Parts: sequence; structure tokens; C-alpha cells
Amino acid sequence: MERQYFGDTNKVAAAATVAAGAFAAYQLWTLASRWRRARRLANHEKVALLPSEVAPILCKSPATSTITYFESGDLAAAQSFLSMRTDEIVAANPWLAGVLDYDENGAMALFVPTATQGKHFEVLKVPLCENYEALVKSVGSALCGTSEESVGTGAPLWKVALVPDGTGGNFALIVSANHSFLDGHGYYKIYNMLSGSAPVQALSPRRKHDMPQKIIEAMGGEQSLMAASPPGF
Repeated sequence: MERQYFGDTNKVAAAATVAAGAFAAYQLWTLASRWRRARRLANHEKVALLPSEVAPILCKSPATSTITYFESGDLAAAQSFLSMRTDEIVAANPWLAGVLDYDENGAMALFVPTATQGKHFEVLKVPLCENYEALVKSVGSALCGTSEESVGTGAPLWKVALVPDGTGGNFALIVSANHSFLDGHGYYKIYNMLSGSAPVQALSPRRKHDMPQKIIEAMGGEQSLMAASPPGF
């Protein structure tokens, strides 16, 4: 019995040592994660997102993306204008250079750099396929990722790409925006600014956090899917 007792004691001691080591490793990992996060988000300002924007169904949703075809256009002029106009739009709306990351409470939020950074326009030399599935794969690098893919990575949330089709003056314009970052209304407000006939406007990224309650009040107290944002919606 005595030998069994000491054997059990040794097992408990070994388990305690392993647990202590695991806890110490976890603490080091936590400190390293906080340090990396602080470094990533240095000179960034937090913008809290709406409950619907961080709901699982939206975080898994692909980006809002459009492709617009132009025939017999001036490719060089289009490239010059879009490069300049994209810079103008981001200068007026620095939040377009924002990233998704976790805040101090572990909630996903938008973080906007205090100074404009990065390029959001590119010329993409890939085939413009007629088959939809093949086209999506071909232009994949021009599309923003889902929120799950983008959070904590510094991935761009808004992109503009010009795609020549290699047949003279034909080309396509691709605009893509992360789904938690911009809703459809916001997407087209920015999209329309890419037109030479439209003015560049400064928009606010600040969400109206009283809106879910206003929705409920407008419906006479009836709970709505948009207000509650359940994961299955």
C-alpha cells in the first residue's frame, strides 16, 4: 500500500509540474499576443461595429464585389484616372484603409490608421473568363476576404482593380469590399465616386449604435431579425 501511495504522489507531482508549465506557456503566449496586437494597431483608432456586423453569418460571408466591363475604352487613361481617383477617395476617407482586429475585450472591431497607408488600386493581368466560377477564381486576388479570414491579419477591406482583357481597348473594373466593413448602401456610395462625373465625398465610418433599438421601436416593440442579429440569420 505504501508503494502505491508514493507512486500516486509522484504522479500528482508530475501532473502539477506539467500544469504549471502549461500555465506559464499560456501566460507567455498571452503576453506575446498582446504585444503583437499593440504593435499591429499602433497609431490606429477603434471604431466599434454593430452587432449585425460581427454576427457569425456576416463574418463568414464573402465580400461584396462587382465587375464592370468596358468596351473600346482608353486603357491607359482609365488606369491613370482610377489610380488618381482611388487615392483621392482614400485621402477623403482614411477609414477605407482600416483593418479588422480584436479589441481589448476580444471583440472584433474596425481600426482606422491615423495616417493614410497602402495602395488600394492595382492592374490585374489575368484572363477574363466567360464562365462565372472560372472568373471568380481568376480574379480572386482582387477580392477582399471574409471577416474570419481578415481579422487580425491587416488585410485590406476595400480594393479596386483594373483588368485588361488583352483585346485592344476592352477592360473590366473590379471593386470589392469586406461585408462587415461596408453594407450595400455604403458600398455603392464609394463605388459611385469612381466615376469621373461624381464628386469625392468624405463619409463617416461611425456606426449608429442606437439603430437596433430604433428598429424595435419603429415596429411597435416587435423583435426583428435585423435588430437581434441571431447567428442563423
